[in-house]
Amino acid sequence: MKRILFIFFVGMGFLSVISVRAQNTVNLLQSFQYDAPISRSFYGEAGLLYVDFSDVNVTETIIAARGGIPINRKFELVFQWAYVKITPENSEALSGMADIGLYGRYNFFRNRRTAVSVGPFLTLPIGEEEVGQDNLNFGGFCALRHNFKGGVALTGNLGLEFYEEAKWTGSKVEEEYTMQLLFGAGLIFPVSRQTHIITEFYLKDDMDYSVLSGGLDYKLGSARLRAGIGIGLDDGAPDLMIAGGFGFTL
Repeated sequence: MKRILFIFFVGMGFLSVISVRAQNTVNLLQSFQYDAPISRSFYGEAGLLYVDFSDVNVTETIIAARGGIPINRKFELVFQWAYVKITPENSEALSGMADIGLYGRYNFFRNRRTAVSVGPFLTLPIGEEEVGQDNLNFGGFCALRHNFKGGVALTGNLGLEFYEEAKWTGSKVEEEYTMQLLFGAGLIFPVSRQTHIITEFYLKDDMDYSVLSGGLDYKLGSARLRAGIGIGLDDGAPDLMIAGGFGFTL
C-alpha cells in the first residue's frame, strides 16, 4: 500500500509540470521552518493536523500556528506554536500546549534561481510535560531552494538537532541530550499561477521517523488554502497524517 501511495505522489507531481515558475512564496508543509527563501513581508498560517499511530492505537490532533517575520533582506525569524491532544484507545485523552519553536534563517547565497540559507533553532520549554513537551531542544540547519527553467522548484534541507530525552541512569530518571540528523527534500510543481503541488520526504534518523507527503497550495488573493496527506515509512513515524490550513501574507 505504501509503495502504491509513493508512486501516486511522485506521478501526480510529474504529470502536473507546465511552464510556470514555482513561486518562492509557496511554503513547504513538513519542512516549513527549514527553508531557504527570505520573505519580503510577514506571513502566517493556522491549521489542523490529524496524526494516526495505528500500531499503538494512538491518535493526535494538533492545532498549530506558524509564520515568518523578515528582519531585513537576508534574515528572517520563523516561529511555530501548537495545541496538542493525544487520544489513546483505552485511556483518557491528554492535552496541552506545545513548546514554542524559534528558527533563524540567514540567506548567504542568492541569485535569480537559487537561494541557500543557514540558521539556528531552539524550542522554548513552556509546553505541557504530559504531552511530551517542556523540552529545551536546539540545533542548526542549512537549506536550499532552486527553481528550474521548466517551472519546478527543488528544495532540500539538512539539520542537526540536540533534543532532551528521559533516560534511566541506574538510580533515577534524568534528562539527557541526544543528537539526531534531520533531512528533508521536496519538489514544488506549478499547476497554474494560483495552484501548486508540494511533494516532500522528511526524516529524523534517531527516531526511525520518515514521512512521505503530498499537498496542494491554492493562492486566493493574499491568502492561501493548503491541504496535505502524509504516509509514514518507518516504525517511529505515524501511519497517516492529514493536514489542512489557511495561510496569509501582510
